Amino acid sequence: MRRFAWPALVGVGLGGLLWIACAPQDIYLFDPVAVAVADAGSPPPTRPLVPSVVGPAADASGPVQPRCESSACETCVRGDLCRAVTSGLLCHPRSGECGFWCDPIAELGADGACVGDQRCDAALGMCVDCLTGAHCTSELPACDEPNGVCVECVARDDCPAARPACDTATHRCVQCTASSDCAALGRVCQIESNACVVCLDDGDCAGGEDSRCLPGELRCVECLSATDCLDPERPLCSAEFECEDD
Repeated sequence: MRRFAWPALVGVGLGGLLWIACAPQDIYLFDPVAVAVADAGSPPPTRPLVPSVVGPAADASGPVQPRCESSACETCVRGDLCRAVTSGLLCHPRSGECGFWCDPIAELGADGACVGDQRCDAALGMCVDCLTGAHCTSELPACDEPNGVCVECVARDDCPAARPACDTATHRCVQCTASSDCAALGRVCQIESNACVVCLDDGDCAGGEDSRCLPGELRCVECLSATDCLDPERPLCSAEFECEDD
């Protein structure tokens, strides 16, 4: 009968295990592909849900936020004010108002078509109230094209004779925006109220007895105090701002 040398086999087995344990091994602490991508400066694989205010961006649902051109838009985008209502709303780049995204070639009633009286601004990909004045009503006949809304005026020609000047900051027809608008009335313009008034200072009250401009009422009067009454026979200034005697 043949016998096996068990100690020898055991020794060989242990030696093999020791050799395997001591042999050099390739151990990867990092994924080499991921490291290579990071070193190459590749962008992250996902997009933010809130669009960037520095340029066009969109989440996976599709509508692209136009580049902001105002602080109102930046506030709207950073606060996610429109998309919090529905994913189809975008912040207008200038007004910051919410508007639905649109496809300029979509047929009426199809996805991406504007509803009601709104029109698709192809440059922004947003529904707006108007693109030209032809889209506005007689009550608000002019189109503020940068913001896509109907307003009272964008220029002087949009205003009636009673209020011939257009305040372009508010898009309202007013009496005046400069004193030249009041020249035909012989008055001057108070810019704060956009109204034609008799005077703003004493220089507007030249000639005649009424040479002082009454603050608050902006009309010319004879006196504001007794120091304005130089006639010794009328040394006092009355409650009606006229010089009178004792």
